[in-house]
Amino acid sequence: MCCSEESLELLLETLWYDIEQWLMMDDAAQAWQLAA
Repeated sequence: MCCSEESLELLLETLWYDIEQWLMMDDAAQAWQLAA
């Protein structure tokens, strides 16, 4: 894959989105464990 700035920015945005989703799921899992 080419390393143009546009493709790198898109890749970073996609990764960050995945990380945010994962963190939110992790937070929800911890809250669930605390409530259980």
